[in-house]
Order: sequence, then structure tokens, then C-alpha cells
Amino acid sequence: MKFIVAIVVLLISFITGIIANLKLLDIKIEDCKKCEVKGLTSGITIATLKTDLTKIKHIQWFWICFVSILHMVLTMVLWDIKTPTIDMIRFLSISILLVPIMFIDWKTHTIPNVLVAAVLCLGTIILFVEFIFRKDFFLYSLIESFMGLCACGVLFYLLARLTKGGIGMGDVKLIAALGWMLGTSMTILVVMFSMVICSIVSIGLLVGKKKNKDAQIAFGPFLFFGYICTLFLLV
Repeated sequence: MKFIVAIVVLLISFITGIIANLKLLDIKIEDCKKCEVKGLTSGITIATLKTDLTKIKHIQWFWICFVSILHMVLTMVLWDIKTPTIDMIRFLSISILLVPIMFIDWKTHTIPNVLVAAVLCLGTIILFVEFIFRKDFFLYSLIESFMGLCACGVLFYLLARLTKGGIGMGDVKLIAALGWMLGTSMTILVVMFSMVICSIVSIGLLVGKKKNKDAQIAFGPFLFFGYICTLFLLV
């Protein structure tokens, strides 16, 4: 059963990554400059699917496969330590939702509001499920969610204002949504890991002269890997 669930999660992650990259093919340069992602609303037809798949670059295929395998391993680890079903659904669903955010933010430096809303909605659904099946834990989860949403939202909004663009508002909204899903302490830990990874990569890019010190770097991909590191640390 463990391997069946792991394979299902792998396939979901793989398909999500492909869809995110197919949608990116529809995003125009003008949309990126305006911080809009209009291409996300366009459909993918069977007639154009085969052609569009060939447009996805090899490096993108590598990351799609890598992230999918990572999800499979994470699923098996969570299963082995007997993670409660509700928590496993929470952890894996957040991770899968971060996949399109990672790809889209890396190319466009924007995080679509629809994906942030999806994280918030998912957190609300999980709270409702906890109310039904884990009533003794529901009040604690509800308080943690509200504290996470408010504390992380306010804290990183202030940081965004202080850094004057160092942290984008899309990042602020996403971190607040993660606070709603994970609570304050775990979300702060995710952001700390993300910042460490981002700093290491940024230094590497500067040393390799791939970026200059004024270049903007998308934070979405680092949030994904920071989240994965947090999960492996906590389990």
C-alpha cells in the first residue's frame, strides 16, 4: 500500500510540474513585466499538447522528474514513521501546491493569487476534516492556524516594507497562507531554511558571475526546498 500511495503522489507531482511548465509557454514577456500571469487562464488542448511538450527544455524536465521523485521519497518516509493521515495529506498537498509556484515564480517573479488562495482553501478544508475526525485536536489547530496567518502575514509584510522590494508581496501572501496551514513556528522554520538555501545559491551565482548583486532572485523555489528540508528535519 505504501508504494502505491507513493507512486500516486509521484504521478500527481509529475503532472502538476508538466502543467505548470505548459502554462508558462503561454505567458508573454509583457505579462511578466506587468507582474501578471494571464497565460494561467488559457486552456491546453489535445491538438497542441504534443507540440507544447517538445518545447519544455531539458533542464525543466530534469527538475520535474527530480521534484516528483522527491515527493515519492517523502511519502514513504512519512508513511514509515506512521504520520497521521490528516497530517500526511496536509504536508504532501502543500508540497505539491508549491511545485507550480516554484516553476512560475522562477520564470515570472510572480506568485499567482489563485495558487495562494488554493493553499488557504486547502487549509480550511483540512481544519473542517479535523473538526469531524479529530475534535480533541481541532481547537489547538484552529488557534495555531489563526496565529500563523496573522503573525506570519504581519511580520513578513513589515519585512517587505523595510527591505523595499527585497521580499515581494506575492511571497508575503504565500508565507501567510503557509502560516494558516502549518502554524507560526513551522512556517518560520520553513522561511529560515529557505533563506539559508537562497543565500548559498546567491553567493554561488555571484562567485560564478551568473548574476550581479542587484539582480532579483525568485524566492518561490527556495520556499519549496526550505519546506522539504523542514519536513525531513521534523520527521
